[in-house]
Amino acid sequence: MLPKPTNRPAPQMPPAVLIESAYNCQLSTYIDMIVDDKLDGIIISGNPLREQLEEAKMKIISEFHEISGGGETKVYVDTASSYYAKLSVIAGFDIAIRLMQAGMYAKAIEFLNKYGVKCSAPTTDEELKLLINMIDLKLKNRLAKLQEASSKFKALSSKKKCDKPTRAYFNRLLVMLSTCEVVKIQLNPKKMTVAEFAEYLNVFNEYQNQLKIRKYGKR
Repeated sequence: MLPKPTNRPAPQMPPAVLIESAYNCQLSTYIDMIVDDKLDGIIISGNPLREQLEEAKMKIISEFHEISGGGETKVYVDTASSYYAKLSVIAGFDIAIRLMQAGMYAKAIEFLNKYGVKCSAPTTDEELKLLINMIDLKLKNRLAKLQEASSKFKALSSKKKCDKPTRAYFNRLLVMLSTCEVVKIQLNPKKMTVAEFAEYLNVFNEYQNQLKIRKYGKR
């Protein structure tokens, strides 16, 4: 029998509101995230899935490396971000099926239309069955794509066995920046965003290159 539409509170549906950009993520939050895998600092509101947090984390890291010029790392991060994005959508489809079965149509329909299942609230048992079958088919297609993304992610991960940065590593970078005449006046680690940190690293590298040119006369 078709479940009656209900106004009962629905389970939390993605997306929650997260910090997803290097331009509005504080450096201290970024360091917590990289060193200790502490992701609470990027939550603005809501109760995100772990997959959503990982996706947001990868977007911030990817943007940092794009600004600071880390090409090889960016490929790895973009692949990981794609993997976690697919994982998050799959979790959303699973929740949508449970919402439909409980008669909580509004949130489920909103999510489904956003991710390629064009539909409206069912009015008969047959319509509900067809819609759940449609979602299930979409879910299987997404799972197939996830397998491909997972293989790429694991292949890159096996090559990426470098040591994880420590707090001491970030402290050394900040000390290094403080020695640069064109950076130290502006340097404020407590208020710095990840994007600003990346830009300062670029300025420092350019400053070092200019010093070498002056010393050796090379261009």
